[in-house]
Amino acid sequence: MESELWRKVQQEDYESQIARTSCTAEELRSLLDCEAYFNRQGMPTPESSQTIIHYLIDEGLAVAEDDGMFAVTNMGALLFARNLEEFPVVMRKAPRVIQYEGRGRISMLRSRTFASGYAICLDELVDYIMALLPSREVIVHATRSTQTQLPALAVREIVANALIHQDFSITGTGPLIEVFADRLEVTNAGAPLVDVMRIVNDPPRARNEKTAALMRRLGFCEEAGSGWDKVVEACEYYTLPAPRIETPQDSTRVTLFAAIAYRALTPEERELACYWHTCICYANRTAATNQSLRARFGLPSSASAQISRLIHTCIDRGLIRAVDADASKKNKRYVPAWA
Repeated sequence: MESELWRKVQQEDYESQIARTSCTAEELRSLLDCEAYFNRQGMPTPESSQTIIHYLIDEGLAVAEDDGMFAVTNMGALLFARNLEEFPVVMRKAPRVIQYEGRGRISMLRSRTFASGYAICLDELVDYIMALLPSREVIVHATRSTQTQLPALAVREIVANALIHQDFSITGTGPLIEVFADRLEVTNAGAPLVDVMRIVNDPPRARNEKTAALMRRLGFCEEAGSGWDKVVEACEYYTLPAPRIETPQDSTRVTLFAAIAYRALTPEERELACYWHTCICYANRTAATNQSLRARFGLPSSASAQISRLIHTCIDRGLIRAVDADASKKNKRYVPAWA
């Protein structure tokens, strides 16, 4: 019976494949946090195990076996496992957070692996990361508040993306979050499915469609296509350097950087920020200007000439173009070169 079940799912997508077989109803409830599933949807947990299992099967988190037992799917384990170590086939997908001293990887301060399912641990995971980031007290309009090094919205979005859009078929690795003194790096298995330079404006593509759809419905991530926009906009709002996407060895690494003065940015960092700003403006049905770029970098009007030089460099590099080439210098608007 078990071998027949395995043969049945071998041709199915990773999410529908089986993480554990031959579970009784009681074992299924002990392995998966059913209460978390219902709480996230604002529903009371049914008293009947039969009703609970009906929801799990309907959601694709479990399947019924022919002998009256039940099996947990990979998606069920990844999202709602009380302990991923109970599911050897997916246990390496548990997210790990490492904090280092300074800017390099020589001295590790602490490491923690989150062993529960993504839908259970995501909030705690993000809170833990935010607590590791440097913070300072600021006073705005006589109100004291704490300002962290990086915006929580951007941190949450890139962590959620790493969990949801990783390539599950790559074995032996899981999402890795590394906290440095000056940046946050989030790495997951699998290269992006879209051109990283078009990630703001191109139609989204989901590698794990069932997981992404359920996590969106449960309110853990943004609607398809809006996540990276919000990351870029959050970095711009806090005048942080542009986020960076890299694809080392069939993986995706997203880096968020702490605030740095414009004069300390490298030419590449300035050009990338200019490009993403232009992409965001275009996505919002407008166009970038010298003034909007000064605001993006937190620069005064006296820095107009600096920004003009940056704009010309980005045009020469084929990153952006002028919408109206004959317009006066003050009124020129810019869009991505591919637009």
